[in-house]
Amino acid sequence: MGSFEAWLLLRSLRTLHLRVPRQSQTGTALANWLKFASGGNSHDGIPAGLIEMVYHSSFQKPDAQGFTPEKQMEGGYNATFSIIVSQALVVVSGYLMAEISPD
Repeated sequence: MGSFEAWLLLRSLRTLHLRVPRQSQTGTALANWLKFASGGNSHDGIPAGLIEMVYHSSFQKPDAQGFTPEKQMEGGYNATFSIIVSQALVVVSGYLMAEISPD
């Protein structure tokens, strides 16, 4: 590893404790916002029927053994989430972005 790469690594480690919680908060907020528009509902500019389902660790229910993600992720939830889009055509600002075949 070169000296510049080592400096970048050290610099990023110094701010890791600030970046990870912020990513968790932002990912959870986005997932919650998208969840309001899922299941055929319209919300805050998102057309009804566009988002079918949103998956995020904060929506997970306890399993049979009583495990919840809150126990594993005490500092917040994962910053990633998934959405399932239910329409065949996805149009953004008048442009066709993707055509999803019903296969």
